[in-house]
Amino acid sequence: MNDGELDFTDEPVVDVEAQAAPVSRWHNKHPIAVFFHLFWKAAALVTYLFLNYIIDSFVLSFIIVVLILAADFWTTKNVTGRLMVGLRYWHYVQEDGSNVWKFESSKREINKVEAVFFWTALVLIIPIWVLFGVIAVFNFEWEWLFVVIVAVVLSLANIVGYGRCLKDKKSKIKEMATGYITKQVVNQMTGQ
Repeated sequence: MNDGELDFTDEPVVDVEAQAAPVSRWHNKHPIAVFFHLFWKAAALVTYLFLNYIIDSFVLSFIIVVLILAADFWTTKNVTGRLMVGLRYWHYVQEDGSNVWKFESSKREINKVEAVFFWTALVLIIPIWVLFGVIAVFNFEWEWLFVVIVAVVLSLANIVGYGRCLKDKKSKIKEMATGYITKQVVNQMTGQ
């Protein structure tokens, strides 16, 4: 596997359903991935809003909301990003303390509807959490503000990771196009 390319061994080589019937451009290839991409975000918001009325324990509410946020972060980073937009990233710190980012992108065609769901949900969740943070500040609910901060940090981590991954993918496409054009110009000049 080349650096920067995903190995999609879990996806079928031949899509039997696509051969059996024509597919509209609005067809969703990964409905389960789309569902969980939206489900974990919605579950965290609903749990944040209503669990405190059901359970009279901030600590238990905090733990449940943070576990749902962690599930959302993990699902977005490791599953839905790869399936819905063909991107994957990871980050680690080397022994000398330097940061290393690794990016991979798929060469397969991306479903535009899934991409819209992915990016919209990824970006729109931040202002919703910020609104909840402002409400928590005005209500002097400092412990709930901490929950909001955790939600924003996890969401921003995915936005930064996928933003860098998308930028890396675009620069690789640009490099590939520039190399191809340069090769064609050289071939024209040398008569090959």
